[in-house]
Amino acid sequence: MSLRGGTLLLVLLLLASCAKRGMPPGGPEDTFPPIIVDTKPASNDLNVPRDSRVEIIFDERIKPESIADAVFITPFPGDRVSLKLSGRRLIIRFADSLFSDRTYVITLGTGVKDLRNNPLRSSFTLAFSTGDHLDQGEISGRVWGEKDASGIGVWAFMVREGQEVDPSRRQPDYVVQCDKEGRFHFIHLAPARYRLCAVQDRVADRYYQPVEDRIGLTNDDIRLSFTHGLKRKDVRFRLTRADTSGPKLVGAVAKDRRTFLLSFDEPVTYPYAKLAGCVRISYSDSLFLPVQKVYIDKQRAQQMTVHSEDQEPNRNYTIVLRDLEDRAGNRLDPEHASLTVEGTADPDTSAPRLIFSSPAAGARHVLPNANPEFIFSEAVLIDTINPAIIMHDTLAGMIPGKLSHPSPAELLFQPLSPLPGNQVIEVELHGAHIRDTWGNEAADSLFRFHTVNPDTLSAIGGEVRDADSLAQGPILIRARQIGKEINTYKRWIKNTGTYYISDMLPGLYILEAFRDEDGNGRYSYGSIFPFRPAERFTVLPDTVKIRARWPNEGNDLELK
Repeated sequence: MSLRGGTLLLVLLLLASCAKRGMPPGGPEDTFPPIIVDTKPASNDLNVPRDSRVEIIFDERIKPESIADAVFITPFPGDRVSLKLSGRRLIIRFADSLFSDRTYVITLGTGVKDLRNNPLRSSFTLAFSTGDHLDQGEISGRVWGEKDASGIGVWAFMVREGQEVDPSRRQPDYVVQCDKEGRFHFIHLAPARYRLCAVQDRVADRYYQPVEDRIGLTNDDIRLSFTHGLKRKDVRFRLTRADTSGPKLVGAVAKDRRTFLLSFDEPVTYPYAKLAGCVRISYSDSLFLPVQKVYIDKQRAQQMTVHSEDQEPNRNYTIVLRDLEDRAGNRLDPEHASLTVEGTADPDTSAPRLIFSSPAAGARHVLPNANPEFIFSEAVLIDTINPAIIMHDTLAGMIPGKLSHPSPAELLFQPLSPLPGNQVIEVELHGAHIRDTWGNEAADSLFRFHTVNPDTLSAIGGEVRDADSLAQGPILIRARQIGKEINTYKRWIKNTGTYYISDMLPGLYILEAFRDEDGNGRYSYGSIFPFRPAERFTVLPDTVKIRARWPNEGNDLELK
């Protein structure tokens, strides 16, 4: 439990003078952390009277304002507890009697500081029992992906028959805090079934606020019992801010007499092949304007382009959408799924513009297996006879390849063989052979990028294992470079087994993997209420260093 002034009674009695530890005035600055020298009751005491108070004695005086958010009590007593600093003593009183036959754990986090702002060197835990034994359950693990996880809480809820676990309405039974690296450790837990979540509780009230707080979930409940075992290690979390609302259609305009542009309040997604079935355009109770093409390009995921047959000027068209989702899987808000637009007779007189290319102009260290991608401001058609895009290497040798059309506004150049290494590649876009649906030609474009020297490349390999032999779904392995250069390399494998990621630049890498159990192609964080578990992931605890021409193998990953 974090004890905060607004919700708890915090009584701080300070003496007028303060004893100073360390060197006399004028000597070296005191940098010693405070030390706990005694407790009442003592650690691991049994049969503690239910009307007891708790005293924690330090070797020096403590900064009053450091106490409120750094004391955690489990089982969670709510607001009916008070703190009192008296000299070097922290006194904890409970308004009600302690529960009978219950193990209590009081943790002081590293936020506790002395008067010179020196924090506790490490968290301190005091455990005692009002019964004749101490509970021995333990759960430990880590919150991954945070630069500094200090202050992030991990909450444990007992899952009771017929009682839902809704952290926005129910406070946790047990609470601990993460250290800077994200590690946490529950001790002296009672045998039970637990649902855990990691929460960045911004207002420190021990209630989850979906809009304000970030949250991470496990892939399943944890059972502590003499049958299942009383210890569970390596529980993993990743935090996210839950998105619980569906996307909204917020704008629509007739760009020309065959094109509508629709705007959303967040990025939307849906399989391209099925997009046309998501849009209906009507202009009376029973008359519809046929839809010819619908697409969302990668660079403007909050915008949808709808091509239709010719509109009539000054006629009102009602556009109705269905089945679209945001990236969190929330369906389109049905109350914001339609808009009425006035039609136009205007033709499209603007030429398509190149708005994105990968590799970008001037890019360096481009890999030999790159497939250059080009996205335009609108749908384009390419000449089937004359080449729309030509690529040359440094010696002006043409690079043969095939040009494909993944979506209406996108072109993809697929070289028939890997790009030549350590070369300047020149890309020519011939606008006369790239037109929009009205016949407007794109402007000519010329740019260059540099391919990497193949002799500098290396690889990472290993094996992926899964503790759940019945688990299904493809597995994504990702190597993310750290340091001055940041590159990310990915490899999908259909099931557990060996993996190999080649054509990587030398450097230090963080290696991780997750199992895409729902098949949506991205990591799913789950839902706390109603409960839907997060997908399982793993992160190699140590960075992996690869050197040019020296593949680093044996980097095994295990999903739990």
